[in-house]
Amino acid sequence: MYTVPKLTDHSPSALDAASRDLLSALESEATAVNGENEYKLFRDRWLARKDGIATQINEGWLKAAPKEGKRDIGQRVNELKKTIETVVEETLQRAKGGASASRLASECVDITLPGVRRPIGAEHPVIRTMNDSGTSSNVLVTSSSGVDRIASRLATASLVSIIAKVSTVSFAFSA
Repeated sequence: MYTVPKLTDHSPSALDAASRDLLSALESEATAVNGENEYKLFRDRWLARKDGIATQINEGWLKAAPKEGKRDIGQRVNELKKTIETVVEETLQRAKGGASASRLASECVDITLPGVRRPIGAEHPVIRTMNDSGTSSNVLVTSSSGVDRIASRLATASLVSIIAKVSTVSFAFSA
């Protein structure tokens, strides 16, 4: 785990050495991130407002710098913060990309296969009952004006009584 060193020497060479150490630690921790939970811990460690490494750089390096060197040190600290933010964003994209790629692989659908066909309309209840039943009886359906329909196969006598209630149809059972 990387900790921000206290700089006693604020020379450009000391800042360069501290920056190299910081960036190498950032890269090594970024490559170790594998999932979104690890990414959240990584982001909080580097960008948290109170205890983040970027905040510690600002407090430890810039605020402790002598007055005449604050401008140069401030520019370096801002560059480091921008670098940290870009690496954290790249790590997020990599973490989400790996998760979404595995999710896509598991939800893969072959679009070349035929789809499920849904029949148009609905089957008439009498026909459905005739197709579902195992027992049948021959029924001759007539109306008051004469024979309109010919023999049908009905499942049960209860269906015959339902049909008789719905319309004024007389039924003649044939043997």
